Amino acid sequence: MLSEFDKILLDVSGTLYSNKKKPLNGSKEFLKKFHQKIIIFSNIGSKTGGELKKDLSNIFDVPIPDVITSLDLLLKFLEEKSYNTIFHYGQESVANKISPFVKNVVTDIPKEDVDAIVFTSLVDTQWIQRTESSLNLIMKTNADILLGNPDRISPEPPFNFTVTLILDSLLNLSNILENKRIAKEFGKPHLTREMIKVKKDEKLVVIGDNPWTDIALSNNLECKSILISSKSDLIQDAPSPSLSIKSLEEIL
Repeated sequence: MLSEFDKILLDVSGTLYSNKKKPLNGSKEFLKKFHQKIIIFSNIGSKTGGELKKDLSNIFDVPIPDVITSLDLLLKFLEEKSYNTIFHYGQESVANKISPFVKNVVTDIPKEDVDAIVFTSLVDTQWIQRTESSLNLIMKTNADILLGNPDRISPEPPFNFTVTLILDSLLNLSNILENKRIAKEFGKPHLTREMIKVKKDEKLVVIGDNPWTDIALSNNLECKSILISSKSDLIQDAPSPSLSIKSLEEIL
């Protein structure tokens, strides 16, 4: 059935491998069979596409097609924007990747003005303090808000809520209070064909396990979609896929 498509936009976690990075049924064979058509995109803010491609090569031991991540898009945006000072919420290793594109990266409430508040990943330490600092900056400054990992920023147990939910409300509020502020998410479902290097006339299908990111993206791009799900019933009120399967093995 995939012969009709020119490009396949493929998710990673929950589609190619489990949350323990164990290959799922049919994933290795799928990568080999459709290698020339596949573009891999992951909503990950801690690794570049090149880094994730190396990880996938080690896991699957097959040639891996082009890989793009949310961090790639964020870094490109920062390079074009030329911010002076940003507050970074995320791992120190990611801050090192960001630093070449801005003059100053801080992780605590700074004395100087902050141009942007950037979220990429879970923080290494002091989760509560750094979360409090970031939320204070969102509410008290007019800094741009950039989400480099929009659907996965969540604290470790025993916390049972996600930063994403808090930020979503604040982003909506910030747009109402100050329409000049940039509140931008880098990743699915907010991708364009240009971002994933797919031409307008190329027939595209999106494959992934998350209806709110993968299937919503296909709706935005007006293309077909395939949802990877072990559940027989689709989630109520979630975007509906063109097809639902349990694993990539079903469409080899």
